[in-house]
Amino acid sequence: MLDPQVFETLNYDIVNAGREVLAQVITRMEHNLTAAVAAVDKTVALATARVLLAAYADLDALAACDYGFLLGPWIRDARKWANASDGPAGYYEWQARSQV
Repeated sequence: MLDPQVFETLNYDIVNAGREVLAQVITRMEHNLTAAVAAVDKTVALATARVLLAAYADLDALAACDYGFLLGPWIRDARKWANASDGPAGYYEWQARSQV
C-alpha cells in the first residue's frame, strides 16, 4: 500500500508546477494586453483581457487544489501570532497578505 504522504507531496508538486506554467503564460498575456492598449487596439485588448481573466480563474482553481496554496489558513495562522506586547491580529494579517 502506498503512503498517503507520497500523494500529498505529489499533489503539491503538480499544483506548484502548474502554477509556475500559468504564471509564465499570464505574464506574457499581460505584456500583450499592455501592448494592445498602448497601440489603442480595443478589439485585441478586449480579447486578450478575456483570455487573461480566464487564466486567472484557472490559476485560482488550480491553487485551491492544495492546502499549501490556500490564503485562508495562511491568514488565520498569521492572526494567531497576535499578542499584547508585539502586535494586534490585524497587523499580522496585513503582514501575511503583504507577503502574498
